[in-house]
Amino acid sequence: MLGERIGWSAEAPAGPTGRTVATAHAGLLSILAEDYYESQSFTAEGTITGYIENIALSLYYASPVQNLCGMGLSIDVIIDGKRVMDMAGIGNTEDVVTYPVSDDYWVAQVAITNLAGQMEAMGIFGAADTEHTVEIVAEQYPLCQEAIWTYGSADAPSRMDVNIEPGTSALRQFTEFDATNPPYSGE
Repeated sequence: MLGERIGWSAEAPAGPTGRTVATAHAGLLSILAEDYYESQSFTAEGTITGYIENIALSLYYASPVQNLCGMGLSIDVIIDGKRVMDMAGIGNTEDVVTYPVSDDYWVAQVAITNLAGQMEAMGIFGAADTEHTVEIVAEQYPLCQEAIWTYGSADAPSRMDVNIEPGTSALRQFTEFDATNPPYSGE
């Protein structure tokens, strides 16, 4: 459903049917009008309790052009109302790790690292029991990378993992974007 803001839960989905959100193709007119953001993007929000060193996203999607174009994403992370990582939208997408998980779905894997340092630099402090409000917006380049993001099913369980141990093989499976120095394709 376009424009839907997704919440998250620690419970894994069990059912075969999921929901979809956001297609870049549907947003082409909005892009031309410079009104492209949450309504055509994968947008999730919720709370995380404790320190946040990294957030790893596994985003499931269907795409008729995956083999031609791959997947480039721009990720924005807002914590407690402050934009701690801003990749400047669709004009600044970076290629990310993707792989097929079935005949119907692919998964894009991105980890936003060094969030604790960036949060501290921006005056966002906390303790092990501090609850933070987190919003994540993932935008794909719309002219070749049409994607139908899917979540809430056992077949396409888009998810977010927090605080994967740095330097481990689990984190190396993701494309890493450093919150203190986000990628910028214009450089």
